[in-house]
Amino acid sequence: MDKEAARQAISDLVQKYRSLYPADLRDYNEANTKKDFIRPLFEALGWNFQGQAEVSEEHPVGSGRADYLFRIGGVSRFYLEAKSLRLDLASQPKWGTQAISYDYNKSIPWAVLTNFKEFWLFAAAEQGRRFISLTLDDYLTDLDKLWLLSKESLESGLL
Repeated sequence: MDKEAARQAISDLVQKYRSLYPADLRDYNEANTKKDFIRPLFEALGWNFQGQAEVSEEHPVGSGRADYLFRIGGVSRFYLEAKSLRLDLASQPKWGTQAISYDYNKSIPWAVLTNFKEFWLFAAAEQGRRFISLTLDDYLTDLDKLWLLSKESLESGLL
């Protein structure tokens, strides 16, 4: 998917989120957040979830499981830790630590923590420094930052 097609798909996802009622948000669990928002977001960024060549779900890491592992040409690029729409990422610093530990232990430079409405990219090798922090309100205005996690950008070495 090219960048303009991604922009439209992401715009549709943002509108879908905004159309939810507060009661809907309270009832959204992690599995539905991944299915309805996070996976479509990364599909818009060009990732193929069919098979496990590019994206592996519930990937074992140490004693835990990362929600997703993203690869290019068999090389691991980043793990993604997903949380439910209803959760505030800043309320639990341990979630960032969890996402970073997956990457750090496997010498993968990047870690993502997201609940769709917030998106954090960590530089795992730099003691977990937050490299990018976006909210769904930023996805379209700062698409260049989000696009760094696209398959195309990672294949080109932009990140």
